Amino acid sequence: MPVTVVELSGSGAATLRPALAQQGFAVMTSPELDAATSGVDGGQDLGVALAALAQARDSFGALDCAAALTAAESAIAALAARGAAGIEVTGSLRAAWSYVLLCKDRAGEVDGAMRAAALLRELLATPSTSPLTGDDAGLAALFAKYPEVDVTANRDVLAVELTAEPGAVFTVDHRPMGTSPATIYVAAGRHLIAAAAGSRRAARWVEVASDTRALSLPLIEQDARLSRISERVAAWRSSGPDGPGVAAFFEQLLAAAQGQSWNPSSFRSPLLVVLGATSTPSQIQLWASDGPGNPPTMTTIAAPAGSPLGAGSAVTLALIEALRQRHASWRDDLSLPTEPQAQGAALVVKTNGDNRGDERSPSQRPARTQWWVYAAIAGAVAMGGAVILANELAEDTQRVELRWP
Repeated sequence: MPVTVVELSGSGAATLRPALAQQGFAVMTSPELDAATSGVDGGQDLGVALAALAQARDSFGALDCAAALTAAESAIAALAARGAAGIEVTGSLRAAWSYVLLCKDRAGEVDGAMRAAALLRELLATPSTSPLTGDDAGLAALFAKYPEVDVTANRDVLAVELTAEPGAVFTVDHRPMGTSPATIYVAAGRHLIAAAAGSRRAARWVEVASDTRALSLPLIEQDARLSRISERVAAWRSSGPDGPGVAAFFEQLLAAAQGQSWNPSSFRSPLLVVLGATSTPSQIQLWASDGPGNPPTMTTIAAPAGSPLGAGSAVTLALIEALRQRHASWRDDLSLPTEPQAQGAALVVKTNGDNRGDERSPSQRPARTQWWVYAAIAGAVAMGGAVILANELAEDTQRVELRWP
């Protein structure tokens, strides 16, 4: 059964995903989805940055600095575009520029190493809360080898007109440079220009020469659907989820899933889980909706504070019991395991809309449940709490496997 985790507080998502996978859930995850559901703008450039950083690390480990440099600069460009949009990327930039400095030093390229060292000093002086952190170990010795100097000394300073979409924010070498159109003054040589207008972003390495008068940077849509998800999750962190917000979030998530590897439509019985927190640590709120046109309703159940959200835990069993009580039509078909079993236990949930084996035409059959949304918000438990959204798209029978060690 597919699961996705939405982070509203703490670092519980990273803990809950493997815990759910161990229970037999198919955890819906990708770098872009994980970022969006933690309140950080996802987008295609995040996937590019992560893949390029991984390639730089692997290539550097294989002593292939040519490949490591190419990958690191690809990562830096993608991260610069995200940084121009106001997304925290400092930790990732440190990692990428570290590979550049190490490889430039290994190749004996003093000018390139000096420039990388200067940019790294600026990044290290900037506090980082980026979830993509790099290893700064070993840089002290290189900083001593490439001391802080004015790398623009004895170089021509040129005026360049930058244009992108009106109002787009520019950065040059990770430094803010105003909004489009903007006139910048930079030393001749290679620079990284980035621009962003919301989910539309781009970055490009350019060689600024004496004949460079103007540069235009077309922006690329990274995925506004994921941006809307991240905005909603970020808002929930301060105000908490509500019924209309839960329903809207579910629709946004399904829209964003189109064409993605984690698309829940590829599964028979999608289930979506949202990790969050509420002001009442010992409660779970169960949200339910009988269809896309009906507003979700909420039921509160008790959950022991500090309990883990895992198979066989008090929180999980309390949640299942609440579902059982909330939907009387499931009562006869829903059974709870009475004790842990070595090989796990199977739990089958059957709704009244199960039409399999019915030989009547679709128009003659009773209307099946189109989808269900369940959201449980558990606050301040060991993993930060949870909101559970369950969706019924393809089948009215769900099979949930609960596994114990």
